[in-house]
Amino acid sequence: MTTPTEDKAGLKQEIIANAQRKVLLADSSKYGAHSLFNVVPLERFNDVITDVNLPPSAQVELKGRAFALTLVQPE
Repeated sequence: MTTPTEDKAGLKQEIIANAQRKVLLADSSKYGAHSLFNVVPLERFNDVITDVNLPPSAQVELKGRAFALTLVQPE
């Protein structure tokens, strides 16, 4: 997970560090996008939720990771 500013990175790191359950909710257009500051690796999340438009190759890659991947149909 990345973010464009150092302030946002620090805030997000603190929130994640203090959370009991870590859920990333992001639309499929965010996958593969990079910003200047790294917040945490995806493996720090318990769940990743995104839409069904995530490319099949990305779905295969993410399903093999330590978190639960959920794909949802956008309304």
